Amino acid sequence: MVCPVVAAGQLQRMVLALDPARSSVTLSANVGGSIMRQQGMGSLTTRYSGGVILDYVPGVSVQFLPGGVVSAVNSGNWQPRAAGVAGSAPAN
Repeated sequence: MVCPVVAAGQLQRMVLALDPARSSVTLSANVGGSIMRQQGMGSLTTRYSGGVILDYVPGVSVQFLPGGVVSAVNSGNWQPRAAGVAGSAPAN
């Protein structure tokens, strides 16, 4: 997204689209010395799509507004299912 040039302190309302090809989160953890390991390639990474609405004041602030929707894309079928139930299910 290209932002128009505005003076510092001038409010801009923006809608930012999340590109799933470029928006991802990868989880990692070390709990009590136990390192989280992936079940399979990509099981600890998911991509995101959707958009966020914000008010942006260059050089001053960013405020996220209600109404945006961000969704995690399923990264595959992983075990266990929700609540530790046996079997596999789509996960995000």
